[in-house]
Amino acid sequence: MAKTLSKTGISTDGTITAAHVTQSIDALTGTQDYDITITGNTVVASLTASANVDFNGDLDVDGITNLDIVDIDGAVDMASNLVVASHITSSGNISSSGTITANAFTGDLTGQASTVATIAGLAPNTATTQATQAAITTTANLTTVGALNAGSITSGFTSIDVGAGAITTTGIISTSTINASSHITASGDISASGDMFANNLTLIGDITSVGDDVTITDDVSIGGKLDVVGLISGSVIRAKKHLVTINNVFGTINQTMNPATFPAGAVTGITQTTSNNAVTVTLPAVEGGLSYEFIATANSTGAGATTFSAPSSNLLHGIAICDDGTEDIDGTNFIIAATKFIKGTRVYCVSDGTIWHITAFCLCTVSDVSHS
Repeated sequence: MAKTLSKTGISTDGTITAAHVTQSIDALTGTQDYDITITGNTVVASLTASANVDFNGDLDVDGITNLDIVDIDGAVDMASNLVVASHITSSGNISSSGTITANAFTGDLTGQASTVATIAGLAPNTATTQATQAAITTTANLTTVGALNAGSITSGFTSIDVGAGAITTTGIISTSTINASSHITASGDISASGDMFANNLTLIGDITSVGDDVTITDDVSIGGKLDVVGLISGSVIRAKKHLVTINNVFGTINQTMNPATFPAGAVTGITQTTSNNAVTVTLPAVEGGLSYEFIATANSTGAGATTFSAPSSNLLHGIAICDDGTEDIDGTNFIIAATKFIKGTRVYCVSDGTIWHITAFCLCTVSDVSHS
């Protein structure tokens, strides 16, 4: 147990013995352990302590203080820089009103920055009082983050796994390859300077190829309309079979070929075998590339004629090829007489956007056809 310096036996005009002096020398030289309490200001050139040193006041050091371990129960107020050659370990918070600089941070950085003036590498976001990191060069795992609101993800990333979540952007995703095991959904355009591969491609909107080709190595099934400005090439190009029928068994037929009901390019079979019921087919409004084909599915036996009409006057132009010659078609209606629309007769109509071109192959004589 450390001794305590004693004034016992020391008095004014008294005798000073060797013991009175040697206790001070032993305490100050460290020959023996003494507890020393200093209440005033002390200027020391060099101080070596093998036990504890307790300061109730201020410690002002002009030179270098070498400390193996510093245990601070309260706060440390430093007017200048603190340089640490090894580790700083804290079980509580480390805060600074100035700059904290480190070559590396090891361990977890959690929480958020309060409203701060400057932190090296960090800038305050005054809207949310959260800080942003200018550059995180290496991290083992980012387990929970908020929104990545700015910047870019560049070539240093080998993969991004969002699990069952979504990657949403209103801008552009630029990458060499995108591999998706599930759906890719875009409200805008999907464009590629290279190739695009898909086991299954479902399109709600349009495919637009600007200045390049679209190459498909497997089957393409299109339930709607395919508009192509350029060429379609393939070893086999097969359109879906579509046959609709018109039958006059329930009375006279006046049918307008609405593309919504009668798809463009469809073959329409006409059965005209009942009584005197006539059949009149009216083509839709002119539209470039729109076409229809009509065939007789049975020999006409009724007394009614078969008529093909344009949607407005003088839009029907073409030719009827009959057994004994040809007949020009020029007007609004092309008429095949009763009982003459028989199996093998075919009427083909195609629009160029201005008129309807009509070509009729008729198994009857020229006198059996007419136009008006």
